[in-house]
Order: sequence, then structure tokens, then C-alpha cells
Amino acid sequence: MAAVQKARADLAVGAAAGAFFLLASALWCFASGKDLNFDLINYHLYGPQLLLEGRFDKDYFGGGLAGYLNPLIHVPLYLMVRAGWHSLVIAGVLCFVHSLNLLLAWKIGDRLLPASQPSRRWYLFCGVLLALSSPIFLAELGSSFAEALTSIPVLAGLLLLLDEYAKDDWDRRRFAAAGLLLGLATGLKLANGLFAVGATLALLPMVDRKRGFALSALVLGGLAGGLLAHGHWSFILWREFGNPLFPMANNLFRSEDFPQAMFHDLRYLQGDVADSLMLPFRMLEHRTTIYSEGVAPDSRPLIVLVLAAVSLLFGHRGRRRALGTSAPDASRRLGFATAFFVACFVLWAVTSRIGRYAMPLWLLAGPLIAAWTARLFTAGRGLLVLAAVCLAQGVQLYYAGNLRYTPAHWDSKWLDVRVPETLRRSPFLFIVLGQQSWSAIIPYFHPDSSFSNVVGQYVMPGGERMPRRLRSLLERFNGRTRVIFDYREAHLKNGVLTENIATDVNAVLSTYELQLEPERRCDLVEIRFHHFQNWVFSAENRAPEVAGRIPRNQLLVCGVRAGRSADLVAEGDAETKRVDRVFAAVEKACPGLFSPSGGQTVRGRKGWERFYFNSVNRLMTDGNAVYLRPFSSFGAVNIGSLEQWLADTPPHHCEPAIVNANPFIS
Repeated sequence: MAAVQKARADLAVGAAAGAFFLLASALWCFASGKDLNFDLINYHLYGPQLLLEGRFDKDYFGGGLAGYLNPLIHVPLYLMVRAGWHSLVIAGVLCFVHSLNLLLAWKIGDRLLPASQPSRRWYLFCGVLLALSSPIFLAELGSSFAEALTSIPVLAGLLLLLDEYAKDDWDRRRFAAAGLLLGLATGLKLANGLFAVGATLALLPMVDRKRGFALSALVLGGLAGGLLAHGHWSFILWREFGNPLFPMANNLFRSEDFPQAMFHDLRYLQGDVADSLMLPFRMLEHRTTIYSEGVAPDSRPLIVLVLAAVSLLFGHRGRRRALGTSAPDASRRLGFATAFFVACFVLWAVTSRIGRYAMPLWLLAGPLIAAWTARLFTAGRGLLVLAAVCLAQGVQLYYAGNLRYTPAHWDSKWLDVRVPETLRRSPFLFIVLGQQSWSAIIPYFHPDSSFSNVVGQYVMPGGERMPRRLRSLLERFNGRTRVIFDYREAHLKNGVLTENIATDVNAVLSTYELQLEPERRCDLVEIRFHHFQNWVFSAENRAPEVAGRIPRNQLLVCGVRAGRSADLVAEGDAETKRVDRVFAAVEKACPGLFSPSGGQTVRGRKGWERFYFNSVNRLMTDGNAVYLRPFSSFGAVNIGSLEQWLADTPPHHCEPAIVNANPFIS
């Protein structure tokens, strides 16, 4: 009878806690506003359209580089947006599903704490509260990002492994199920593969001949899950491009539609070993581009590592608490969960350091802190420590401000796009210029229109190296081609593109044997939204009128025709070839900073530049000096003249220059 009453009490407490955290999540989501982030506009809505409508014969990199990632995870959002659901309803659905992570955090915390732990329910509550306080999770809560969804199967797989880890005989079926969940997460988003590897590494010390079969079941389940989630998409990519992971791993599959290079985001990896070791400390800073595009200070990973190290390194008393003779099963699970966290953190730190890609770790940090605190302190002191950690994390979040990347008001539509009738009535080929592909606007144009982000994160080759698919689109839409680029103040005068901007655009288009039509008349496409700011985030330091202009929500659509403008023809290509030789010399001197090498040089009114989609750095020249513009830096560093780089001995290597210029590296 007592056991039944305890089970009922635990169920009631769990239900009350679940309701509390669901309500807290919903309130945070509402207070933060709708997130019209860069990736939503860039590819979150494009991938599902590509999958469901089969636009491979119409578009070519219509969603930029990321447009060919597995879109399955974004299909529900796409369907809700296309069905015209109110933005609050869409966010409510997403928020509810994302909150399942907190339920799993509660379950994991329940496995890590001894059944006899005093004040156990408060430890569980604090652990989940710390999981919720992850700035990366809060930034994604109720938004279009995939990581808050794919973290659910990762944590569910970890929960299954925790249930089996303390047993003498590991159940192969449960290990296979855990592998299936980890494989599904990996198939939906390949970056989750590090958690499958991390789980395997954390299990290896306990594997003997008998348990080896369970580990094999884990691996086989992972392969099955990956095939189930990514197999169909891989088949489509293989059929279309000859690369099942296109555009990634093209150094192996060598598709003609992409450079024969490995596509690997190196934005946050441009530091040395010391920088990697300092990463848990640097995550405390209120700065961008440490491990996230936004400000996302987080002390919890460092606390997990410190508590685990203290328990292992200092004193027999702490060690006895950590390994606890009274609750050996919970202690073993805690050791495994900590090993999983450390292994995955190291793998993440050396492969990407992109904060969103480690979402399960930030959620796991909460239960781990609660469990280690319970081991190392008495019940009362432990709760005081947890309260202090929660308070410190709350203060950090307050001063970080609104964690949304592009917060907007809760309008009725998730995305409100206004397209002129002339562009909706007839099909055109739209050549998109800029890092943002703007593919979210595609459904609002004529269904037979084609889109290609020609000059974006990947700058397509021109001339003889022009991709076959791009050349085919240009021929098919000869006389029906438009160029799309950001609209800024003073770009238009009486509906006509200004001379300076037209010169810039023509210089870029000349690479592809295109030029603006002589009339230079353009249409405006608008993505309507209002920047969101309220009293909850009073620590924000951006005025609303300034912040509202940060996302450029108007685009110019101008007619183009075949050929090059007369002034560019007169100048010839000799200077561009000279610049190419200079950029090649810089790439040779500093290969780690300019990856991949040999990209297309783009000309502008004031000079030339080359963009590197792996290292996300730029090389620029005005015809005299060569400049390096590092990722996330608004300034450029002079690294020598063209003549110096054309000499037999380069002026210097670029590493010191980028270290001094890039705010990511201290």
C-alpha cells in the first residue's frame, strides 16, 4: 500500500512539475516573440518544398548551401505555414513538442538521483529548471530550428542506455532501440552523429565479451535509424547529383555540381588548442561568435566539468559520495552520463563548436549538476548550491536580453510576403545575389519560376567553369530572367536603380555574362514584420527603431539580359586574372584560413572579392592592397599589396592578422 501511495504521489508531483515547465516554456516563447531567423528565411521552408514539390529541375541552390540538407524535420512547420495557421498556434505546437525535452530531462534526473536522496523532488525540479535555462534551448523554443526537435530522440536514447547501464546483463533489444533513436536523430540532422559516437565511447570501458553483443545491437540500431531517416533523401540526392550527402563530402563523391571539396563549417574553429581548452570559460562571456551567432552566456557546462573533476580528484570523502555505496546503480548511471557529456563535449569542440549542434548536452547539464550536487553536499547545502546556480544563470539570461535571433511580433501569419502581381502571374528565372538566399519567398511566386542563389555562401563559377545546371536555366529563361538583392535606402530614385548600384550589380552579373536591362526599373518584394521588444528584456541595449532595421525585409527585383555592360567589356579581364593570381598566392600562404581554395572571384564597382564557405572569411582588393575580412568582423585587415603577393616571396603569413582582427579569437 505504501508503495502504491508513493507511486501516486510521484505521479502527481511529476504532473504538476510538467504543467509548470510547459507553462513556463509557453510564457517564455510568447514573451520572446516570433523568430524570423536567418535560417528560416534561408532554407527551413525551402527544403520541404523541394522535397514535396520536387523542384530539382527548377532550382539550383535555391536555398543556398543548406537548402539540400535533409528537410524531413521541417516538413510539419512548412505544412502549418502553408495552411495559414496563426503564428501563435504554430508556436504553441512547436513549444509543446520542444518541451518534451524537459520531460526527458526529468526522467534522466530521476535515474541519476538515488531513490533515498533527501529532498529528491526539489533536486529533480532544480535540475529541470537548469535544463530549461539553457540560452541555446530558450533561443530555439517555439522557433523553426531543428535542434530542439532532434534532441528528443537523443535524450530518449540516452535514457534507455541509462536504464540498462547499471545492470549486469545488457538487454540487446533496448540497446538496439537506443541505437535506433540515436540513428534517427543523426539521419534527421547529421551533426547529431557525435552523440552516437559519444555514447559508444562512454560505454566502451564497461564492455566485455558478453556485453559486446549489446554494443553491436546499438551500432546496428543506429545504422537502421540513420537509413530510415536519411535513406530516402540520400537516394534523391544520389539520383540528382551523384552524391548522397550533397553538397557535403563532395571530395569523395565528386559531383560536377559543386567544388570537389569537403563542406565543413569552420566558423568557430579558427583558434588553437589553448582556445579549445578555454572554451568552457569563454562560454561565460556576454559576446557573440564564441559558440553561437548571438549572445548566449552559459556557466552550466563549466559547472558540470568542475563538479565531476572535484568528485574524482579531491579526497576520499568526495569520492565515496560520488560512487556511493548506498545507491550503486544511480552512481554508475551518473558516471556514464558524465562520461557521455564529456566525450560529446570534446567531440563537439573539435568538430564544430556551433552551440545549436550540442543541444542535448545543454539540456543534460541541468540534471547532471543536480545529481553531482546531491553527491558532493548534504541535502540542505546541496539545495543552496543549486539555488545559487539557478540564480546566477537567471542573472546571465537577464543581461543577455532577448535570445531570439530576429524577434518579431505575433502577427496572424508566420510569414507575410508581398509580391507584385507581375511576378506572380508569369514564370521567371530569379538570380539571387547575397549570403541570404531568401528562399522562403519562393512559394509566393509563380509555381513554374526558378531560383538560383548564384552569389551567396557558395559563389558559383562563371565562364567556362559555369555549372551545367545554371547554364541550362539561363538558356531556358533567356529574356525572362530577374536578379534579386537587398534593398537599401537610396537604391532607387523614381523607381529606377541608381547609377552606382547598377554599376555594382552589373559588375557581379558580368561573371555570368549578364547585365541589367537598360531601363533599370525594379519591383519591390517585402517580408513584412515588426521588430519585437518588451519590458521582459529591459537589459537589451538596442533601440527599437535601430533593431527593427537589422533584418532587411525588402528586396529589389530587376530585369536582366544576356551580355556584359560596355564599360566592363572595354576594361577586359586582364585585371581580374591578375587578382586571381594574388588570391591564389594568399590561399597558398594561409590554407587554413581560406577553405576551400580556388573559388570564384566576384567583381564589384570598387574592387574584387572571394568568399570561402568553409572558413567564412573573405579576401578583398581595391586593385592596390589586399584585405582580409574575418568571420563576424566588420573591419578588414590590410595584408599587403598586389605587387607584394605577386612577388616570389609573400609578405607574410596571415595567421597573426586574423587573430588580431577576429573578435572570436582572444
